[in-house]
Amino acid sequence: MRGKYTIGRKALVLTPLLLVLVFLAACGGSTAPSGPDAASAPAAAPQDQGAAGSAGNSQQATVSVEPTAVSEIQTFPTLPPTRRAGEAAAPTVAPEATAVPVVMQQIKYGGHVPMVQYAATDVKAVHQWAGPSSQTYSPLFNQILEFNPETPVNNDIRCDLCTSWELGEDGTTYTFRLVDNAKWWDGSPVTVEDVIFSLESIVDTEFTKGLQGGTRSSTVMIKPIYLTSRAIDPHTLEIQTNFPSPTFIPKLAIDTLKVIKKYDPDTEPHMAQTIVNPENLFGSGPFILEEFESDVKNVFVKNPDYFKEGYPRIDGMTHFVILDAGTTIAAFTTEKVLMQNMRSSNLTVTQQVQLAEDAKDILKAYFPGPGGQMGVILNARKKPFDDVRVRRAIMLAIHRQPLIQTFNLGNATLGLPMPPGTWYGLSPEEAAQAPGFRELNGEKHPDDIAEAKRLLTEAGYADGFTAEMTARTALGYPDIAVVVTSQLKKFLNIKAPVKTMEPVAGFAAYEAGDFIWALQASSYAIPDPDAVFVRWREGGTAARWGDFKNTSIGPKVNELYLKEASELNQDQRRVIIREAADILLHEDNTYIGLYWYMGGHIVNNRIQNYNPVASSHIALKHEHIWCDPDC
Repeated sequence: MRGKYTIGRKALVLTPLLLVLVFLAACGGSTAPSGPDAASAPAAAPQDQGAAGSAGNSQQATVSVEPTAVSEIQTFPTLPPTRRAGEAAAPTVAPEATAVPVVMQQIKYGGHVPMVQYAATDVKAVHQWAGPSSQTYSPLFNQILEFNPETPVNNDIRCDLCTSWELGEDGTTYTFRLVDNAKWWDGSPVTVEDVIFSLESIVDTEFTKGLQGGTRSSTVMIKPIYLTSRAIDPHTLEIQTNFPSPTFIPKLAIDTLKVIKKYDPDTEPHMAQTIVNPENLFGSGPFILEEFESDVKNVFVKNPDYFKEGYPRIDGMTHFVILDAGTTIAAFTTEKVLMQNMRSSNLTVTQQVQLAEDAKDILKAYFPGPGGQMGVILNARKKPFDDVRVRRAIMLAIHRQPLIQTFNLGNATLGLPMPPGTWYGLSPEEAAQAPGFRELNGEKHPDDIAEAKRLLTEAGYADGFTAEMTARTALGYPDIAVVVTSQLKKFLNIKAPVKTMEPVAGFAAYEAGDFIWALQASSYAIPDPDAVFVRWREGGTAARWGDFKNTSIGPKVNELYLKEASELNQDQRRVIIREAADILLHEDNTYIGLYWYMGGHIVNNRIQNYNPVASSHIALKHEHIWCDPDC
């Protein structure tokens, strides 16, 4: 698939506190909740607020930044508990902080940043999906809230289109004070009605059903929680939720919950915010999409009428679609690209570490995590995976530890349903003894292989079977699939030729159910177990692609998700989450986890104010970065 257009700018009417980063020396550990409570007070304004930015002005403002070690492994901390307005924070035990020197640096405005994009842009609408489309859409639009990209603390949330917010005493009423100077590219104001329209569009899956695909990650995220919203006055929004939720605020802050311009979906369906109809693409964000070639590059230029004074710091950026690892490495070493446009790239951890060593004078590698789970999706609609015994056999027979060593240099954790070492998951020691994940003397545990063979025999596949495995040509999926299928051939005589597909076409096939099984990662959207759990609920990735929702345990797991989503007590949440995890581990699953991976970032030393994040749903606007030396 290939699309191309150029937007001429003439055709548009364009009218501190230092936070401490805690690093762990090894993956699999957990970090105590840290950072400010997002729901009780407005986020602080950036230190350079009010600085006027333009090309060539290299000394407009001064901020505090912190250097980060090369190839550092960073944990993804848990969100602090939500509390009502005025309620005193519960005491927490703060982790011991690693002291880092403060470096005073002056912002330099201007320049154009070339970036790597791991896959072609999907042509879905803004609210339809998080996948490759978010890389392109996010710089064009704003959210109500955002995860603060200007701090190394991943759970810090600040206003984007608001100036403050408050949670009422009932725990279900949120009041947001909106900015009064945000504009769409045609010069019209961003209104509270636009925000309400966007929220309704997100939860109503019929809004864009005529466009490619019909499901939306943003819908899955907030639909169970969101009830309704209304305008109190032209700049005040009230949102009512179905129940108190510890995750509603961070979900509003992910980059897929964009605010779009209101239109009438019945009389103006062409106005849907999608690259399919570029002439009707009206954003409010820091950048304007000047040129789009879905499988080649996307060119962005600075929005000269952006409502945030002093942003963006750069004049523009180009996202180059580079699928090949060798080409990606060459682009970084020759400085043809300076960073990735999101957490994902087509380099393995081994390649990233080697690149950081070979080019240590010009770039660094960062590994925050867990960034998500690598796994195998089994399509329960199709034989042989319509049989729970076959699904259980696959879960038991895969040998995870070699995959972790080969593709992650050991810097990953076993792919149980919930990441080991977190407050809601098993300990690493418990995980290493779980059926399907255990070893004996460094080899795959023979009891797991024996049980897998027994299950296949009982299901009528004593001699194995043949089933083509699909792998998108991104993120090393084909190579991982080859190793997984070779293991299953060795242990169970399963023959699984690997079928590769272009990334966007692969996603379309998964949505259509046009696959038997597939190697596919599932990202970790927010630093909370809800982001893990959500994939199995109705509408989630495993529920849709693997048809988990129609398995015998699908409704039970969905019920536990809804129960967990409304539970504010962390100890009770842990009990609910572990009950669901036990079901997924011991009874049935259509998403067979391999490992929890760290999210690799390669960043040129010229890029300033960059803080790596584990999630591929966060910090995608790039309005905060600048270059020094110039780019």
